[in-house]
Amino acid sequence: MESEEADSTIQAEVDVLMFDYLLCTTIDQLLCHGRARVEGQKPEDHNIEWYLRTIQTTRAVLLDPNSLPDDICTKDRLLNFAVIFCRRYALLQNGAAEATALFLLANFLALCEGPGESWPELKDAILAHLIMAAAKEELAATGIPSTPGYDECINRVHEVIEEKSTAKGRQGHLKYFQPPRGLSLEVHLRNISNGLPAAQLARAVIDYLANLMQSLDPPILLQLERGKLGGLTREETRQLKERIGL
Repeated sequence: MESEEADSTIQAEVDVLMFDYLLCTTIDQLLCHGRARVEGQKPEDHNIEWYLRTIQTTRAVLLDPNSLPDDICTKDRLLNFAVIFCRRYALLQNGAAEATALFLLANFLALCEGPGESWPELKDAILAHLIMAAAKEELAATGIPSTPGYDECINRVHEVIEEKSTAKGRQGHLKYFQPPRGLSLEVHLRNISNGLPAAQLARAVIDYLANLMQSLDPPILLQLERGKLGGLTREETRQLKERIGL
C-alpha cells in the first residue's frame, strides 16, 4: 500500500513537471506566433492549436489545480490571457467566439495579481486601453454616445472587476478609476495610455508577456537538467532527480 501511495505521489510530481515544461513551450510558441502576425507574417495556426489542446487535456485529466505552485499558476493564467488576447486581436484564428473586452480585462487583472513583475509603466498603459475598450463596449450597448455616459460605463466596468478581484487586486487597480480633481475618467485613462498608441497595443502586449515570462522561474525540468532547482541545494536537487527517475 505504501509503495502504491509513493508511486502515486511521484506520478503527480512528474505530471506537474511535464505540465510546467509544456506550458512554457506553448507560451513561447504562441508569443512568437503573435509577434510574427503583428509584423505582417502569416504563420500557420495548426501547430499552436495542437499545443493548446494538449495543455487543455493535461490540465483536465492529470492535474489537481490546488497542487500547482504559484509560479506555474501564473504561467497558466498568462497563457489563458494570451490566447484570449490573440483571438480577439486576430493574431490567432480558429473560429472560436471572440471574448468581450471586459472578459479580456478581467483575465489581465488576474494575471497582474500573481508573482512576477514586468514593466509597470507599460502595464498601466495596457490596462488603461483595456478599461477603455470595455467601457466602449458597454457604451455601445447602452446607446448613449456622450462623455458623461462614457464615464458612467467606466464606473460600471470598475464595479464588475471589483466583484471579481481579491482585496490586493482591488487596491492595485484603484488608481485607474480615481482621476485628479477636474478631470473626467475618460481623460484620466487617456493620459495614462498616452505613451502607447492604440495601433501598437498588440505588439506591446506580446512584449509585456514575454518580459513577464523572464521574471518567472524557468521550466522545472530545465532547472533539474542544470542540476539546481530553485529553493533546493544541488544535493537536494540530485536526490529529487533520482526520486522521479531522471
